Amino acid sequence: MTTKPKKYTREYVLGEVNDLLSRLRTSKEYVFKGELVEEKPYSRQRISEWADAFMEDEEISDTIRKIDDILETRAFVGGLKRQFSTAMVKFHLTNNHGWIDKPKIAESEKMTISKLLLAIDE
Repeated sequence: MTTKPKKYTREYVLGEVNDLLSRLRTSKEYVFKGELVEEKPYSRQRISEWADAFMEDEEISDTIRKIDDILETRAFVGGLKRQFSTAMVKFHLTNNHGWIDKPKIAESEKMTISKLLLAIDE
């Protein structure tokens, strides 16, 4: 286990995100970012902070995005294959990967072609 530095330098962050990506690629077991950092001296929230702090650094931001993409795909596929609870996968994808439910439009609010043409004529 490494010790937490006083300041997160580019070199440290790049080394850490590359290590996380390498661990992710060598083991299909990881599906949640918290699992990846379990043995690290920082929380999963730190990765989000690094993403913000180093957004202009293409190498770091691309690596973090790749980590997120792999985890998102694993959760989605696991849900499709019923390896995980579909409700939990839906919750996870909504809260951690920006997925949204498609809002349902009430039948009375649907715009039919007739209504649209009528509205245009007015």
